[in-house]
Amino acid sequence: MVLSALPIFALSLYARWQPLRPAAARSPQCTMLDHEGWMQYAVQLSERGRLSTAPNPWVGCVIVGGDGGVLAEGFHERKGGPHAEAAALAAARSRGITSEQMAEACCYVTLEPCHRGPGKTTPPCDEALVASGLREIHIAVLDPDPAFGGGAAHLRENGICVTVGTGAKAVLASLRPYLHQRRCKAPYVVLKVASTLDGAIGCEDGTSQWITGPKARRHAQLLRASSQAILVGSGTAVVDEPRLTLRLEDEGLLPPGWAAPPKPPVRVVLDARGRLARGALLDTAAAPTLVFTTAAAPAEASLETDPRSLPIGVLQLMVEGGGAVIGGFLAEGTAKLASGSACGGAAQQLQLYLGATALGSTAQRWIKAPLASTKAVTHICLLTRRARHATLLSTEVLGDDVCLCYALGEGEVGGEVAASGE
Repeated sequence: MVLSALPIFALSLYARWQPLRPAAARSPQCTMLDHEGWMQYAVQLSERGRLSTAPNPWVGCVIVGGDGGVLAEGFHERKGGPHAEAAALAAARSRGITSEQMAEACCYVTLEPCHRGPGKTTPPCDEALVASGLREIHIAVLDPDPAFGGGAAHLRENGICVTVGTGAKAVLASLRPYLHQRRCKAPYVVLKVASTLDGAIGCEDGTSQWITGPKARRHAQLLRASSQAILVGSGTAVVDEPRLTLRLEDEGLLPPGWAAPPKPPVRVVLDARGRLARGALLDTAAAPTLVFTTAAAPAEASLETDPRSLPIGVLQLMVEGGGAVIGGFLAEGTAKLASGSACGGAAQQLQLYLGATALGSTAQRWIKAPLASTKAVTHICLLTRRARHATLLSTEVLGDDVCLCYALGEGEVGGEVAASGE
């Protein structure tokens, strides 16, 4: 049984599921196993660490015996903790799996096992796999990080049969934020917009609670939890006074088996004129807050002015903020953020929640930038004045509401995947 490809962004991240194991092979030979199906299972294991490993990748590993049964499995739970391969090998040892069983087994890992590199704080997984006695390993995607890549080559040099590319499509979708961050040295930015059916994000007076229903709002909580920073404009901060905190465990939103985020996302407010003087965002007991302002703020404003922030450029902010620290950046969309005067085309993904309501012609619209030409009406034009092609990645029905997930500009994120059988 081959599991169907998982949709982007948590691949049905918000569903309450238990990993489904492929059926046992008819033959005890590892070459007869359902390789794609077992890699899909490893992907599901990896998702358990999606909220807790950042900025490291979430990785899953499963070791399947020659009889088609699972010998051991593991996933990377937290930064600094055991990697997925190490967790699976530890589980195999605790179960008393013999070297003979390991020699007949096949290992599936979603990302290339790490190699020795500068600054590495955990033992290299490729060496542990060699020492385990495994003879066949399937890797979905090679690691683009030059500091830790090279594990596949090391395994081959030590006589292990390595296949790269098994189940790569699902892994590329799952690890999309990590792959972007490692290649571009900047966070993966998701623009989140909650819109009515007639394209409004708020009433004429600026209020916007509640456009979507409870299922969509719970869905958005997991979207927040997968980010290390949440960005809003001063208008949202002043009018709505959002807390931008996580309530996963309190509301029972954490999927079974998933690790909780070790800390809340940093809250970032773009406040060019120093409007934010009170509200929940200035209470840092629940989560840290960064406020970026400019010289346009009044002298009596309590916020410090950084002349380098003139004009506010989110892309520059993210790069200077250290892409290696913030792997995922969620911009809670306002008309200004979505239209381009702040974000400057920085987003890689649009998460559009369509609420089953309408606010009428006087309501505030979420896109105000003009189209580049009439030909652009077949695409989504946002964040810049030129039309940007948007690729639909997934749709999900949430009660009466709908969530549409789009890739902006790039389409599918490419990965370093060798031909199957290499």
